[in-house]
Order: sequence, then structure tokens, then C-alpha cells
Amino acid sequence: MRSAGRMLQVRPQEVALVALTAGMFAAVQAGQGLGANTADALLFRRFGVEALPLLFIVLGGATFVVTLAYSAALSRVDPSRLSAWLLAGSAGLLIVARAAAAVTPSALYPVLWLLVGLTGALIGTLIWNIAGDLFDARQSKRLFPLLASSGILGSVVGNLMTGSLARSLGTENLLLVDAGLLSMAALLVRPAWRQRAAVLPRRRRRPSLLAELRSGHDYVMRSRLMRLTAAAAILFSVAFFLVTYPFSRAVALAFPDEASLAGYLGRFSGLVTAVTFVVSSFVASRLYARVGVVNSVLILPVIYLAGFVLWLVRFDLATAAAFRFAQLTVLGGLAGAAYNALF
Repeated sequence: MRSAGRMLQVRPQEVALVALTAGMFAAVQAGQGLGANTADALLFRRFGVEALPLLFIVLGGATFVVTLAYSAALSRVDPSRLSAWLLAGSAGLLIVARAAAAVTPSALYPVLWLLVGLTGALIGTLIWNIAGDLFDARQSKRLFPLLASSGILGSVVGNLMTGSLARSLGTENLLLVDAGLLSMAALLVRPAWRQRAAVLPRRRRRPSLLAELRSGHDYVMRSRLMRLTAAAAILFSVAFFLVTYPFSRAVALAFPDEASLAGYLGRFSGLVTAVTFVVSSFVASRLYARVGVVNSVLILPVIYLAGFVLWLVRFDLATAAAFRFAQLTVLGGLAGAAYNALF
């Protein structure tokens, strides 16, 4: 046990806290993979993939509002209680959505898709905020790679199990599996905070939301570099969704039943996650050292150019999947980390 701890850079007094936090990461990421694949499959088959462009816009606005509300709550509510409430509340919403899916018409499925996307975005931010509060800066450098690996493992397992679970339980019932995983994560949060309280001092309260927003706005407006960075972030987001919709449409047309569709999305996402993990662990640092961080970011525009040229020549499921796979692996394994490193 001690040798494993040394290999993972976990000190004896940290074992319980790391185990609880890693379990939370794995459960949340497994649930997110299952939930996203399920919501996509139900929307594509029971409502229509044509709704995605409008749903992307609504999801962006809703995510902005919910993120601001979450930021405001952080400065006013004890973070241990807030984290558990949000995870348990998200699980409860998924249970309600599953019950509603049994009695309501197809118009529910866009709402369900938005709910899954919104909770996924919120919880994705939440778990890293929890980790940031549970560990100090020195611990973070040692332990965050382990936590990220736990999340990746959970995501791979959740994605790869989507197809078999959809066939055995029914696609709609995967929402209950997602809810169960989020409930498990909620149960791990409070013991983790108790472990943290035993070894770390209580942190100061965060500044108010308005003060943080004003400070961030003023800083960006004064800095030409940050204005350019913000513009680049917007353009990268636009390019991301220009690939998402055609890929989703190609997948929806290729699979006639939702279990097969959910299974394909799960296998595809699981493979993307696994390859991204390998790239980020064994390729990224070597590439950054050889060509530099800035040039590594520029790999992503090259991928977009090559992919759109490929689609002009031929567009089908194979080319859509190839472009999407390259986009996600380069973004998650190379360009995304390099872009964040610029800050």
C-alpha cells in the first residue's frame, strides 16, 4: 500500500481524502458520459437532430446564467453543503426527467437535452472547484493529475457501457443510472470535506460576485493580450459547433434505433477519451518542448482546415467521425492544454 502511495505521490495522511475525491471524479465523469449519450440518442431519434443549432444557443445562455448564480452562491453558502446539494439536486432532476419521459410527448426531449447539458457543464466546473478547495497549491501539483486520471477512467467506463446498458435497461433508464452515479458522488463530498478540515485551515470567504466580475472585466479591457485571447476563445467555440452539428446529423441518419445510436456515441466518446488521455500523458509535453506552446495551439486550426476540405470532397459518417475524432483529441490532448497554459 505504501509503495502504491509513493508511486502515485499520495502521502499517508492524504490517502482517505484522495480516495474520496478520486471516487467522486470517477462517478461524476461516468455519469456525464452516460447522460450525454442518452440525451443525444433520445433527442436525435424521438425529436430530430435539426433542433441542435437552436438548442446550442439556448444552452449557451442558460449556462452563462447558471454559472453566474453558482459563482454568487460560492461566496454565501458553505461549499461542502453547496456541493452536495448541487450533485443531489442534479440527480433528482434526472429522476424527474425520467418519470416525465414516460408520460409526456416528444416535445420533452429538447428540454431533457438542455437539462443534461446544463447539469454537465455545472458539475464539470463544480468538481474542479471542490478539488481546488480540498487541496492546497502544493498538493494540487502532485494530485490533480491523479484526479484527472480517475475522471478519465470513469468517463471511458461510462461511455463504453452505454450501448450494453441501453439494450438491457432501455435508453431512457440510463438517466436513472446517471442519477445514481451523481448521488454516489454527493455521498462522497461531505466525508471528503471532513477529511480536509482535519488537515487544512479554513479558507477565507471569496469576494462578492459583483466585485469578481468587475475586476475581471476591467483587467481584460485594459489588456490587449486578454482582449485577443477572449476573441480567440469565441472563434474557437464557433468552430467547435460547426463540427458538432454535422457530425450529430450524420450519426443520427446512420443508426435507426436509439439503443444502437447511444451505443455508437458511447464507443466513440470512450475511444476519444482514451486516446486523449494517452496523447496528453505521453505526447503533449514532448510536443510542447519541440515546437513550443503557441505552435501547439496552432495545430487545431490546421485540423479544422484539413477537416473542412475533407468534407468538401466527401461527407459521410466515416469522414464526419474522422474529423470529429481529430478535433476532440487534439483539443483535449494538445491544443486545449496549450491554450490554457498561455494564461
